Amino acid sequence: QLEFFNTPLMSFTVVPMSGVGQFLLQRMTDAIRYRVSEGDDGVLDEYEEAWDEETEECENDVMGLTLSFNMTQAIRFGLTGTLPNQEGEVEWNDLRHEWESHSQFWVYGVGVVLASLMTFVFLWMPRKSEVGDETWHGRQADDASVDTTDGKGEDADMESPILERSLEVVVLLLSMGFAWCMFFASRIWLASWPQLEDPMLLGVVLTMAITCASLCSIRLLDLLADSEFTGERADDAVKQLIKAIGLLVGFGWEQCFDQAIVSLSAACPYKHSAKLILGVFCVCVIVPAWKWYILPMAIKNGWKFGFFIEHEDKEKFA
Repeated sequence: QLEFFNTPLMSFTVVPMSGVGQFLLQRMTDAIRYRVSEGDDGVLDEYEEAWDEETEECENDVMGLTLSFNMTQAIRFGLTGTLPNQEGEVEWNDLRHEWESHSQFWVYGVGVVLASLMTFVFLWMPRKSEVGDETWHGRQADDASVDTTDGKGEDADMESPILERSLEVVVLLLSMGFAWCMFFASRIWLASWPQLEDPMLLGVVLTMAITCASLCSIRLLDLLADSEFTGERADDAVKQLIKAIGLLVGFGWEQCFDQAIVSLSAACPYKHSAKLILGVFCVCVIVPAWKWYILPMAIKNGWKFGFFIEHEDKEKFA
């Protein structure tokens, strides 16, 4: 929060500056992955393609998260006149002032605009099935492997993969921006309740309210996607909006856990050590559950059926 960024207009400059820096970094890591993959045998096999795909997805998520958070704080600064800190927090008196000036309605409105833009971009962007097979640095790749030893395709078009990835980042940016706006607007609204002056109680109530409202919204959108009068592209757009609402739920619980760690560590004599221990404890609980139950459902498409078959089971039923 330097003097340079103490105006709403200048605070927005963080977003393009961060975007350009991360874009250049992505190009560097993408080139490194490609050189490493073709450095052994000159063939891009399915495992190397999966490595590149998963890494790009993680990079896109990081870029969308950082850009959306900075953009949302700049929007809040412009609407409320209060610049949040590096964690998006403001003083309690500033939070009550934002409610008294009805800033939550403006932030809600911005969230709706971002969701509308996200839907428009998602409907406009081409699908992979429409642009042909997936490419890596403009080279065509089939499901098995790609031989690059003949040197063909060196001058292939580079714009299509970069444009496709940039549009994916834009969709992520707008989706996460919508989620952040809904979250902070809801917190401003709940701050009007005198019973919720305790930060921990406010975090719990806010998270539960967001979760309940999101589950109801997801159910209605799911019914809309299953209806017969919506086309395939419209169904995909509705599913993308459901993902954005899912991000809102995730942000709510993350902020609630973060506030819980702060509240618990405040009662300890060594606050920073307590935060470290509590953080490690959360990792020890969450990561194994993610690895054992969530990750297999994702990579083995178990989410389609509600279960997945292990390799040993496949041999048993083969």
